[in-house]
Amino acid sequence: MAEPRFTALLNLYRREEDDARRTLGAHERERLALLEREAEIECRRRQAAASVALPLRQQLTSFWAQTGIELQAVLMAITACDAAISAARESLFAAHRRVSTFIKLQERDAQASNRRQERRDARRLDELAALRVIVTHPGQEASA
Repeated sequence: MAEPRFTALLNLYRREEDDARRTLGAHERERLALLEREAEIECRRRQAAASVALPLRQQLTSFWAQTGIELQAVLMAITACDAAISAARESLFAAHRRVSTFIKLQERDAQASNRRQERRDARRLDELAALRVIVTHPGQEASA
């Protein structure tokens, strides 16, 4: 039996869909790591503020500023990662839509092929029935 139409395109779009899923997963893992990093920085800041004595306030201020810069960089990375996740989701949605389209086209082709085959089979059965009538009732084909 012949390979269904659109198989090459469908395979291409399925690969694109898989790639989009992988990309989305990588961005989501990256975002999760950044969120964990943010929580770690916040925890270090709280611990430092809770345990500092009065003479070490200047060091705490310096530490707070340093971790603030680090926290700001992490938050900017999270924002960039969110934008990348959004773009990856859109890409995945588009790839899934293309795959669905070609699956539907293949299904329609298969249905049309089945209908054509059923018509061919019906014609053959009609021809066989006509031949059978001719063979079993010779001489009646002229009157029919």
